[in-house]
Formats: sequence, structure tokens, C-alpha cells
Amino acid sequence: SRNFSEALFPQIGIVTSINLQTREARVFIPLFNLETKEVAISKSIPIKGETVDVRVENIKVEISDVTYDALFDNDTQAICKYTKGLENGSQIIVAFICGDIQNAVIIAWI
Repeated sequence: SRNFSEALFPQIGIVTSINLQTREARVFIPLFNLETKEVAISKSIPIKGETVDVRVENIKVEISDVTYDALFDNDTQAICKYTKGLENGSQIIVAFICGDIQNAVIIAWI
């Protein structure tokens, strides 16, 4: 059996699938030549195609040195979609909880 002592340290991996509903992904770890089950994706990492609510406030537009309010009514909300972010094939760094290969978190997008 293989010694997975390297799992005590974060490893580079490649995303093989993403579940947008749960913010989890399967990751291939080349060092171990294995694919994880779905593991959590850090909330600080954008996922390509994921939608986010954005509050729009006090937008100003400047035309020929004159500033105009772009919104005259109340502040509003918008739904935006990430055009860049984690996707299949992305290289990531995954940290293993207590050295457990199947209990991990994607902590960085390279």
C-alpha cells in the first residue's frame, strides 16, 4: 500500500468536475495518481459560470467633464455571472484535513 504521508501538506491538483449547487469539485492529484470524491471549494475562489448577487450603488458617469448619476432612483441589485474562474482542467492547490485524502478543501486557484 502507498504511504500517503505527503497528504499532510497541500498538493497541486487538477479539477475534473464541478458541482455548482454544492460548491464542490472532484480533483485529480498527480502525486497520488488518484481522483478525490467531491471536496469543498473555498468561498474566496470564483467558479466560472457561477452567479453572484451584486448591490449597485451610486454609479456616476462622466461625459465631457460633466458627471451624471447613472441611477436616479433607489439603489438596486444585479445578478452577475463570473466569466473567469475555476473550471474543469484548472490547476488548484488542495489541503487535506488531518491528512485524509478524501477530506479536503480547494484553497487556491493557480
